[in-house]
Amino acid sequence: TQLAAVNTATIIAALADIGTEGGVLQLPPGTIDVTGSAITVSNPTIIQGMGQAQTYLRVDGAGYALQFTSTRCQVHDLGFYHVGTVQASTGAIRIGDQAGLIKLERLYFPADTYWYRNIDHAGAAADIRIRDCIFNGAVDADIFLDQPDDASNPGGDGIITDCTFSAAVTQPYAIRQSSYGSIRIHNCKFLGYDIPIYLNLRAHTNPSDGSNGFYVTGGSLEGFGTAAFKVLRAAGTATQADCLISGAE
Repeated sequence: TQLAAVNTATIIAALADIGTEGGVLQLPPGTIDVTGSAITVSNPTIIQGMGQAQTYLRVDGAGYALQFTSTRCQVHDLGFYHVGTVQASTGAIRIGDQAGLIKLERLYFPADTYWYRNIDHAGAAADIRIRDCIFNGAVDADIFLDQPDDASNPGGDGIITDCTFSAAVTQPYAIRQSSYGSIRIHNCKFLGYDIPIYLNLRAHTNPSDGSNGFYVTGGSLEGFGTAAFKVLRAAGTATQADCLISGAE
């Protein structure tokens, strides 16, 4: 589906037309204001803009631009603007409960606009891929990955590759993880932040088979405050054999 005249209502209608079988929604160049509640994607859908600096979704005040509640969703070539007061309930993208297999590629978060979190994940969602995105800061974290502290729901892989993170050192985190499965960060560049990478490993995220833990390879970290990495490790969680930091400058 390719939209010419776009607003929140036409996007929601187009997503409904796509249906449960899934499809592609292409957005034209320009800035699209998201009014009311977030645009919720509840079916497998690829949302495609015309480029990181060409197509923008903008939110004024509280709320999210996009919210995913389905598996097998993708977002490519979009920028996200926030104006107005930043609250804890503001974010460009929220990956909600039951979402999974989410791919986010070539997204742009400008320096002159701030969300509480640019990408906010919560619930049972698993397997999130974030690639080739440009982050310029948020109040709490650019990317937040969370998972209930529940041994029956250990989460999945979070893979973040080829992304650029740049913010004032007063911002706490670029990537913040709380009780997820394995997280892999490859060839990312970090400039600023107090602690660019903050990981909180819980006991249930590691089955002691070497499949979970954290892996940071390549890339660079510059201008940070307290530390480049901070890892909290609960009893019974990932062992040293499950974790790797290699090639990061």
